[in-house]
Amino acid sequence: MSAPNVVAAEAATANSTRPRRGRSRVSVTGTRERIITATLDALARNGYSGTTARVIAASAGVPVGLIFYHFGTLDTLLLAVLDHTSAARLPRWEEALAEVRHPVDLVRIMGALYAEDMASGHAVAVRELVSNGGLSARLGKEMAVRMEPWFELAEGVAARVLHGSPVLGLIPARDLAVTAVALYLGLDVVSRLAGTSTSAAALVSAGERLAPLLGRLSTRDTATSRRPRRIALD
Repeated sequence: MSAPNVVAAEAATANSTRPRRGRSRVSVTGTRERIITATLDALARNGYSGTTARVIAASAGVPVGLIFYHFGTLDTLLLAVLDHTSAARLPRWEEALAEVRHPVDLVRIMGALYAEDMASGHAVAVRELVSNGGLSARLGKEMAVRMEPWFELAEGVAARVLHGSPVLGLIPARDLAVTAVALYLGLDVVSRLAGTSTSAAALVSAGERLAPLLGRLSTRDTATSRRPRRIALD
């Protein structure tokens, strides 16, 4: 069956009687999810420029016409992919970081979460979408809105972990959050440029060694270091 006929068939099924509509919704949802999953995989494998409608359709096993039937444009599909992957990963990050209060624990947990994101393709897909689509006049504003919850999470964690630290007096939590997200998006690129897949792990290891220095800059430690010494007068 040709692509137009397949599209027409799905449209006709979607507009059928009520019992069929129930089954149609399941079919339509399944097709949309298959296309989104295929796009996520294409971004991870081929990068932004190589993620074309034909590549996505071949990976999803659907006619190209169904992509535009379900999403209208390729830009809309890419935004749907960002929504999908964020909905899957953001709660995981929020849960894992909810109780973290020490820099050492923060670096360790973030390293584990980043490894999960790399294995699932989330990190690469988001990097490709944001670093390329973020500069687009068509996609930039929409992607900025979708990245805001990640900035808010990073800002909240930075404010909590560094509470009372002079670091926050020098660098606002929001700036630290933006830096952390930028590091997340660029870490894989730097690893590839360095010619080794261990660069990310090495950076996490270095962070774990440096984190105790930030941990010592707590309110209690700072107050103690500034307390004047008692001098015994004979």
